[in-house]
Amino acid sequence: MITIRTFEVDVTPEVGDYVCGGLQGRSIATESSLLLRGLILEQDGQRAVIGAIDYCYTCGKSHQRLESALAEGAGVPVEQVTVHSNHVHDAPLLYEEVHELFAHVTPGVHNETYYAAVLSRTRQAVSAAVATGGTQVHGICFGGAAVHQFASSRRVLDGENRCHIRWSVLGRPEDMVLKEAPEGKIDPILDQILFYDEHDKPVVALCFYASHPQVSNGRLTWSADTIGFARDLFEGANPGIFTLYFDGCGGDVTAGKYTTTNRHRNRVVFGLRLYDAMQTALDRAKPVRLERIGWANDVFDMPLRVEEHDLEYFKQAIEDPNNTSKEKYLAGLKYLKLSKNLCHYPFRISRLTLDGDNVLFLPAELCVAYQIYAKQSSATRLATAAYGDCFLNYVATDEAFDQGGYEVDPKWTEVKPGCEALIKCAIDRILAVPT
Repeated sequence: MITIRTFEVDVTPEVGDYVCGGLQGRSIATESSLLLRGLILEQDGQRAVIGAIDYCYTCGKSHQRLESALAEGAGVPVEQVTVHSNHVHDAPLLYEEVHELFAHVTPGVHNETYYAAVLSRTRQAVSAAVATGGTQVHGICFGGAAVHQFASSRRVLDGENRCHIRWSVLGRPEDMVLKEAPEGKIDPILDQILFYDEHDKPVVALCFYASHPQVSNGRLTWSADTIGFARDLFEGANPGIFTLYFDGCGGDVTAGKYTTTNRHRNRVVFGLRLYDAMQTALDRAKPVRLERIGWANDVFDMPLRVEEHDLEYFKQAIEDPNNTSKEKYLAGLKYLKLSKNLCHYPFRISRLTLDGDNVLFLPAELCVAYQIYAKQSSATRLATAAYGDCFLNYVATDEAFDQGGYEVDPKWTEVKPGCEALIKCAIDRILAVPT
């Protein structure tokens, strides 16, 4: 027998806390609640806990604490837990080890009282879910639908094969040339996995789409952006379906080709486009019997890039009173790595199998090429969630390192050329594991 249990935690911070971990200023309002949502799948006494949170990032110790809270609440090893940020930008970015490095010059950038309360509520919510009987899963549908006029490649190449960046919202006159460039490499499909009860009624929907989801950010307003809008609309139209949304490998994918400068309107328009794909996938769905679930992990040590500057350089950047909190944060990333003499970092991939189909759960902000590779490598249907532990920040391809651009800027990545082969080998390994 397969059972499913769901849980939800409101993780909306107080107005006045820093947005995006200090990369933006302090919040001035709340537009929509931020949620941690999750499910517990169980068969023959074995459980897997899967969560999606309306955060920009969780990194390092902050991510590990969140995974531990989920594991403790469910009574399972942390290896059977995975949790992923949606990468909305008007939301927290939790990286307490880095934030501690400049807390003396930017007080409050990490609010431990808030985060400790989030972790406590998470344990309680998961524990309460486990105490219920759950819903027996009889059927499943692995489907999907195209999202129209949302995603476009952020990386626009010129005639010399050099990269120019097409941001999520374009406003400068020089950006308009990039706006008119072709859509580029994306995965246009929103994958959807529906779980059905004994009455063939859908009770849980997992949705996966690879793109930066934010089109209204920068207003210093707590907001789940397009994801929250689409999720609310979908659940309003389909009462009784508990919905989780995962961002795929969208590190080099934004909505920049199709957005306008009206950020508030963008949220509605692009939220509707996500909803349309979610609803289309549901309307097409035809459940089949689900017999077996499985869980596997693969972890390897990802080599880290060597920094061009030393520890003292980044310490001075943190202490410089003229630097912004964003500049201090970026310096803190490097200071932490150098002070701990980190040369490698664990790169973990988890795999959920649903009969023959697969879901891959990945860390960091990966480029879409990795998602496309995984889908092409799987003999059966496959969906991908990225933005687990985001210690590595952006993870680009070797080709991208040759072309330049934001995703390979040393400030924003901890990996180096050669990472691509390691990740693809790990994807191949985990897809080959019997479950």
